[in-house]
Amino acid sequence: MNRIDGKICVITGSTQGLGAAIAREFATSGAAGLVTLGRDATKGKAVAEAITADTDVPVHFVSADLGNIEDCRNVLAEADRVFGRVDVLVNAGALTHRGTILDTSPELFDRMFAINVRGPFFLIQETLKLMIRDGVKGAIVNIGSISAHAGQSFIS
Repeated sequence: MNRIDGKICVITGSTQGLGAAIAREFATSGAAGLVTLGRDATKGKAVAEAITADTDVPVHFVSADLGNIEDCRNVLAEADRVFGRVDVLVNAGALTHRGTILDTSPELFDRMFAINVRGPFFLIQETLKLMIRDGVKGAIVNIGSISAHAGQSFIS
């Protein structure tokens, strides 16, 4: 038995890359169910179906934009509706569009902040409400970037 056995896990950014890899790893490691999400419904449903086909773990995909607070709230409402609880939240989704300090528009800056900071905050808030309601001693993982440790010349 490992620490993921029987857990209900919500993984953001799980239509591709790191988020999809985490979802697959959780499924193969004994999770009881997954809620995956992302902006691209076609890719998201395909990833969810492939994980379920390969592992028999139920995966519920929710189309969501982390920049939209109502979408964030809906993700957790769907997790509660489908699985009845949440044990783990992994914030792996992010907007990676880049600009320099000289050319980043206010719109891009606001969109990056909404998706990379505000969205995870409200996902955590909704997750904690469910965990407290259900007495779940769960886990919340926020995946950041190496950029937090050292600047990069091409990132504003």
